[in-house]
Amino acid sequence: MNFAEFENEQMRLTILQILESDQDYSMNDTVIHRALDSMGYSVSHDKLKTELTWLQEQGAISLDNRPSFMIVKLSPRGQDVALGRANIPGIPRPQPKG
Repeated sequence: MNFAEFENEQMRLTILQILESDQDYSMNDTVIHRALDSMGYSVSHDKLKTELTWLQEQGAISLDNRPSFMIVKLSPRGQDVALGRANIPGIPRPQPKG
């Protein structure tokens, strides 16, 4: 695995964890982009949309496309992955807390 693949996988997990930490398990793509940026993931909006689409294809999130943004909602499967209770190839398991 090269560094770009590793970073993509880590970013996918981070997106799921960001959504899992939200009270409604939902936020728009702009908020997720800002959160990722604050965590050191400097990605374009197009790259984020690509990763969100991939996560949707895996059943980890649902997307509601609006004219100028997307609403991203964590699925039960995505929550299980974010918490380390399930696995999706292409997303690493979270590290133990401690």
